[in-house]
Amino acid sequence: MGTLFGHGLVLIIRMFIAIAGWIPLRVGVAAMKPVADLVLILGFKKRVILKNLDYIYEDRLTAAEKWAIAKASNRNAFAMIFECLRCANRRATAEGISKVSWADQELIDSCDVDPRACLFAVAHSGNFDLPAVEWMLTRKRQGGVVMKPLENKPLNDLLVEIRTQFKCHVISSRAPDAVEQINAFLKTGAHLCILPDQNAKRKGVVVDFLGKPCSTFKGPARTWLENREHTRLIVAVPVRIEQGIEHTVLAEEITDFEPSGDTDADVQALTERITDVMTRLVFKHPESYLWHHRRWWKGPDGEPVTASIAVHGPKSKAAAEDGAEAATDEAGTEDKTTAKAEEPASAGSA
Repeated sequence: MGTLFGHGLVLIIRMFIAIAGWIPLRVGVAAMKPVADLVLILGFKKRVILKNLDYIYEDRLTAAEKWAIAKASNRNAFAMIFECLRCANRRATAEGISKVSWADQELIDSCDVDPRACLFAVAHSGNFDLPAVEWMLTRKRQGGVVMKPLENKPLNDLLVEIRTQFKCHVISSRAPDAVEQINAFLKTGAHLCILPDQNAKRKGVVVDFLGKPCSTFKGPARTWLENREHTRLIVAVPVRIEQGIEHTVLAEEITDFEPSGDTDADVQALTERITDVMTRLVFKHPESYLWHHRRWWKGPDGEPVTASIAVHGPKSKAAAEDGAEAATDEAGTEDKTTAKAEEPASAGSA
């Protein structure tokens, strides 16, 4: 039954892709806003989004400010779906990727000339697929993504087909040799994206993200540690600009991490460092973050995470406090705020 439903949904999606290429980008994104608002009011992910915002911001934001972030986040999610499906229509691809820019263009340009691979730890923020498409189609180096397969096979096959269409090398996080595939891919000097900011449950380590402890995938840290001689590590947070059709990517390279030689301790410390950077960047534009995941609710033992911020050291706390203060300043109006080897990525995935 699930497969039959999947085939039917794939047919509908293919029809939408064929039509979406003819819909003006600005019109389509604008049309998604009332749809997203209605769906949120009717309860789609409403409880999860608001619970996450309450947990992270506590009383630092008013209920109205949290609702503004929730509404903007949901609008972004629906606009992202439209943009990605529209971009899958070849007549609209060039326009779609032309709306992507990088905040630190010098950093990104250096990736083209550096023979080393780049490992991107990417947040579920903004349109996190569109910058990857822009990268695959405009850069000289091959790119790839670690992807957790969807449960519905027809939908999963369609997603892999679309990503492959954009010259993206897809590595399944559930492949028996996923770790070997990842390491071999990076050794070629290619660039790889991993999205680690989901609840890793028993596969993760507990670190602070957005100022609260949660189980976090070890994949980016472990992968970089195994490939550090020929791989750079960059944290990236895509952002939608003013809820429109333009996107920018905030990116920061981690260059000063020195492994101690204790693998477990290094994985813990580097995962903390990655999430510290991601925290600071996400807090700059919380309205772009996809707050729809049950991100903080369970730890590696399957029980609710209750550790305090202080357990994991001053860097995480400082990042959270600085980011929260910035977010409070920026979140005042709707216009401004308007988120098997061991599945290697214990990788995290897209």
